[in-house]
This record gives sequence, C-alpha cells and structure tokens, in this order.
Amino acid sequence: YKVEIATHKKGVDNVVARRKGRAKGPVIAFNAHVDTVGVGERANWKTDPFKAVVKGGHVYGLGAGNCKGSMAVQLWLAEQIARRGGPARGELIFTFVADEENLGPEGMEYLRKSGKVRPDALILGAQTENNLIVAERGVMWAKVTTRGRAAHAGNPGAGDNAILRMMRLMTALQSYYDKALRTRTAGAMKSTVNIGMFHGGHNTNVVPSACTVEIDRRLLPNEKVKDAF
Repeated sequence: YKVEIATHKKGVDNVVARRKGRAKGPVIAFNAHVDTVGVGERANWKTDPFKAVVKGGHVYGLGAGNCKGSMAVQLWLAEQIARRGGPARGELIFTFVADEENLGPEGMEYLRKSGKVRPDALILGAQTENNLIVAERGVMWAKVTTRGRAAHAGNPGAGDNAILRMMRLMTALQSYYDKALRTRTAGAMKSTVNIGMFHGGHNTNVVPSACTVEIDRRLLPNEKVKDAF
C-alpha cells in the first residue's frame, strides 16, 4: 500500500492507505475513526480504559467497539487483500480518520474536500452486529444560552438565576420532544434528542448570570438540519 498521513489541523492526523489494481475500475474506500470520546466518570470503569482487557470473549477498553474493533477488522482485511496480490482492478483505499467524534471537519470531510479520497463507494466500520446499513441518520449540535442577573447568594432575590431559567426551558423542550419525535421513525432509525452538556455559574455563592446547554439531535434521512434547528 502507498500510505500517507494527511493533516489539515495540527494534532489531527488521518491515515490514508491506497493500492491500485492492474486495470481500471471503481474506487472503493473503507473507513474507521481512531478518535474516541473522553473516559467520563473514571469510577464507572471496572477495567483500565486505556488497556485492551479480554474477559469472557469480549474486549473492554475505551473505544473498543467504537471504533477500534472496526479498525482491527479493516487492517486484517487490508492484509488479506495484499497477500492475494491486491485488487484486480480499480483502487482500494483504507482511511483511518481522527476527527469523527467532533463531527469530523478535519477527518473524512477534509479528505474528501481536499480531493485525497473521492471513492465511488464508501464502507464505514461501525457497531451494527453485522447488519448491512445503507442509510444513516444525520446529526445536529445546538447550543442554547440563557441570561440572568448576578447577585450575592445571601440575597438571591436581587438577581435572576440563569440556571433556573435553563431548567424551565429544558423541561419545556423535553416535553415537546417527547411528543414530537415519538412517531418520527424510518425502519429501525429513530429521530432523537439528547441534552448532553450543561454549564452554568462560576461560584457557589453567586447567583449565576449565564447558563449554556449543548444538545445532540439525530435526524432521519428525510429531515433537514435547518428545519430541526
């Protein structure tokens, strides 16, 4: 394979390995992402998240399923194809990208926009229990901020608590979503929402003047980001 490290943003490195066939044909790309989300609450881990621990036929560790397992399969596949002389025609590309969990502007999106990878077909590694999935949900991240008025905690009535404002807003929003998204399905795919991040206040004895939440909305293929927003 001809291998290169494609980097658009320092610290975000993407591996691209390609092998051409002897005759003209389609360009097929395999993809898996190497980045993971954070460890989260360390106390919730029963094993070291930074080690691959095998127990009962399962591998435990940060990103074992998403997406290290798929990477291992694709590396094995690349090796098997190479041992058989490579593709007979067309071009085969393996891409391991480092910016998927952050919606991917420096990963596969960069590889495509830069022209480094323009496949006729793209095969993504993911946790599908070996089910073939030919359509995927979109994703929208939204940030909501409420503003209040700061005051000393000894006299909270003099202020306007932005966290309490946000709690009322999110309760109303979740109530709306519980009804609105109930019937938005397409086969096994569901339209969903998750309030994933909640930030507010800077000191315990001060009424918070600002609060921000970050929301994840998964969109069915027929939903548009503008409409969801």
